[in-house]
Amino acid sequence: MLEPKAALEKAHEYLGQLMPEFVELHPKVDEFRLVDDSCWSISFVAYERDGKDAASLSELVRRQRIEKIVKVGSEDGSLIAVENPFQGGGMLTEEQIYAHYRGKSLLLDSNLLLVLLVGSLGRSVFTNFKRVNHFSYSDYEFLVDFTAEFTRLLTTPHILTEVNGLANQLPNWIKPEWSARFAEFLLLGSNSALVERSIAAHELALMPEFSQYGLTDSAVSKLAEDTLVVTEDYRLSGALRSRQLPVLNFRDLLVVRNYVS
Repeated sequence: MLEPKAALEKAHEYLGQLMPEFVELHPKVDEFRLVDDSCWSISFVAYERDGKDAASLSELVRRQRIEKIVKVGSEDGSLIAVENPFQGGGMLTEEQIYAHYRGKSLLLDSNLLLVLLVGSLGRSVFTNFKRVNHFSYSDYEFLVDFTAEFTRLLTTPHILTEVNGLANQLPNWIKPEWSARFAEFLLLGSNSALVERSIAAHELALMPEFSQYGLTDSAVSKLAEDTLVVTEDYRLSGALRSRQLPVLNFRDLLVVRNYVS
């Protein structure tokens, strides 16, 4: 069987021959998987800049995301197909996802919810707290603006427990302020701005995703059937996207933001 590295080299070669303009956008690999042992399916993603500054979050999110899927034979690396999943494939674009779920409910994964909450403690938290130091304060501001476009946050006991556990690693001098902010956030549940959904652990254990994703992300996967999920985990976003569930990867949104900065 053709090794993944060799399959990727073949896919790059075919893209260069058939779609040189797409290659000039420096696409990144979004998903790489073996399909029925017969072919390698490699998804490439790039963002096209139109030269205009975004006037709103809506415009920013709707920047054109270009995806191409290259399929090569798993044995000899021969070209099987180059597909555009946004044409007749039934997959949702970022624009369609955002337009459909804007003003409705939003679920943030544990890391992003942590960023949303600890960011309110000030800029210094992004240098003093290692759990979020791969984010910047501008990332936090962007997340706040994005979240504000939705009427309610959906979450789970598992996510809240993870966030609370991660926040316990904050410096002692800031923990009292964190506790007050976290309590204030939880009280949003009294007016439906925060909705906590609980799924029994034994139900999650029966899900196919459980062995791969564990308790928290299995619950997220279940709730993604009726709410928009935003995560920074490409493994999770790729799995949800493959099931045609509404998901946006925060890292992709940051790339789009950088294109218009």
